[in-house]
Amino acid sequence: MCGAQHGTSAAGEADESWRKAAEEALAALNAETIETPAGPGLRYGAVHTAEAAAAKHAPAIALPAWAKTRAPGALPARSTAPSHAAEHDAPFAPRGDGKKRFRRGRLIHGLLQRLPELAAADREGAALRWLTRHGAEEGEAQALTREALAVLADARFAAVFGAGSRAEAPIIGEAAGRPVRGIVDRLVVEPARVIVLDFKTDRPAPADPAKTPRAYLTQMALYRAVLSRIFPGKAVSCAILWTEAPLLLELPPPMLDAALASFAQG
Repeated sequence: MCGAQHGTSAAGEADESWRKAAEEALAALNAETIETPAGPGLRYGAVHTAEAAAAKHAPAIALPAWAKTRAPGALPARSTAPSHAAEHDAPFAPRGDGKKRFRRGRLIHGLLQRLPELAAADREGAALRWLTRHGAEEGEAQALTREALAVLADARFAAVFGAGSRAEAPIIGEAAGRPVRGIVDRLVVEPARVIVLDFKTDRPAPADPAKTPRAYLTQMALYRAVLSRIFPGKAVSCAILWTEAPLLLELPPPMLDAALASFAQG
């Protein structure tokens, strides 16, 4: 058993890790200490080795021509993920970088995804419990909870967190001649317009939309292009919610058009 991150074993497991819990359970069962290619480990029970089975070669089957032809209107399997472009190209935040920056972002995203579904009176307690389960210390949990609740309590943001909104909405389509696949943080579909909202937690908010990092503009331009095709006839408004302020910054359509044109040119 191991973690997804490189170097996890060298750094040691956090107390709330499920792998730590498994290790403690094996130790309580008097598991045997053994050497593994990755270092010392624990083994409980006998070793069972599967017998090598004789290789069986199935007769070759000739595929018909239609099986090798792309279906009409199908998109290639490889697609552009707008959020990945922002992750790789966005500047690091002044508050810090590396794992701490991304961990904070994940926790704020998690709160803003889950808390709108709860009654206002239940949100603070639920937020603190959720953050504690994810390893946040008391002071950190309180600060993150205050930041998330300030966003949800702001009347300016009521529409994007209201009953008709959707969290973590997946979209797939085509933009600038390329297939696009992604998940928007918040999506609101109204009779005349669609609102796309993305949370940014990694840096202070710019006072001017023109100072929005280029990667974020590209990300939102791709979302806008895909959703314009999904909801023809509806205006698609894109905004970034900078949670630290908090500030909801709508991105002007001409800026998004320019970002999409730049992306199309490669």
